[in-house]
Amino acid sequence: MMPFQDDKGQGEDQPPGDNRKITPKDALGNEDEITPQEGPLGEDAVRNAPKALAQVSPAVPARVEPGYHRFADLERAIKAVALRYQGLIQVESIGDSYEGRSLWMARVTHNVHDAHPDRPAVLMTGGQHAREHLSVEMCLFILQALAGNFGRDPDITTWLQREVVFIVFNVNPDGSEYDFDNGPGTWRKNRQPNPGSPHVGTDLNRNWGWHWDKYKDRQPQSADDYEGPSAFSAPETRALAGFITEHAQEGSERIRAAIDWHTQGEYVLYPFGYTEDLTVPGELTADDRRIFTRLARALSDGIPSANGQSYGVKQSSKYGIGGKSGVIIDWEWGTHHILGFTIEMYPNSSANMSNEEKFLPPARDISRETMRAFGAVRALLREVDAMFGGGPRA
Repeated sequence: MMPFQDDKGQGEDQPPGDNRKITPKDALGNEDEITPQEGPLGEDAVRNAPKALAQVSPAVPARVEPGYHRFADLERAIKAVALRYQGLIQVESIGDSYEGRSLWMARVTHNVHDAHPDRPAVLMTGGQHAREHLSVEMCLFILQALAGNFGRDPDITTWLQREVVFIVFNVNPDGSEYDFDNGPGTWRKNRQPNPGSPHVGTDLNRNWGWHWDKYKDRQPQSADDYEGPSAFSAPETRALAGFITEHAQEGSERIRAAIDWHTQGEYVLYPFGYTEDLTVPGELTADDRRIFTRLARALSDGIPSANGQSYGVKQSSKYGIGGKSGVIIDWEWGTHHILGFTIEMYPNSSANMSNEEKFLPPARDISRETMRAFGAVRALLREVDAMFGGGPRA
């Protein structure tokens, strides 16, 4: 697989004398729901949130807000952070999009060049929906915040000594590029043709293979949420599913929890999406649901309120238009018992913005909102450490 080029210099957390390169290779009921509530800005949470590192991307076309990363810009930004913190970050491609763009993944942990089978892992994914560009910026910020605060923030330092964080920055780079060039804020699917049809694309977050066919053929191929001809028909979902499966076994830096970042609405969502049932025999017990709702509240509580709003909590199937089969968090839990959550980021659905603006907020909002949402990352790392342990501190 295509590696990053240029590996000069030693990273800030590089072990002495280690000149290795970055080597990329190929409670049950309505009380579970929390609606966004008005409240004061959480000043302590904002004060304690890590500050974003400087942008490294060049200017982009005028109709794209400066600060959003096109695909080539994103590659350069990931490379810049990884080169600076070589003892903490490894980068590899987990596969290719339909149009051949690499799906870049960063592995972040202390002593990253060693395997750590005793450390639980947390997965962060962004960009499944092409126009939701803030979700990609969120994943880049997570990389910057974790690496930049190792050795400075005691909690982050401990978590990276005891856990592994996987970050897949943009699951749908083809769709993102198309949206930047033809919107932006209008295109949702990937760019894979549908044979015999003039309509292009599959909604990646309806293409996952857990009860994928619950609403099979509900949407025509022209629809934004067309689920594809079969589960995992998209190369992007196949690649990510393969990576997750590889890290879903004991002794493999096993993924225990995940956040799939989206916009917009300011909600934390938990499984299932395909059914509104509170429990499902053989799939989701009452105890499972209690864990999900407790963790979802913890993630929501970790995000400070702003503009008079806090993040709400809902079962995925009860958010938006209702039933959603083929979503990643259903598959993660149903297949591998990964505690998966969807976070719908800023802005709140009541924001006085056009639909396109809601999917591409002004660039000046990126730093504030990614910093704000990072509270959920802190909460999840704290919970995973408490629930699954991570072995002795390094």
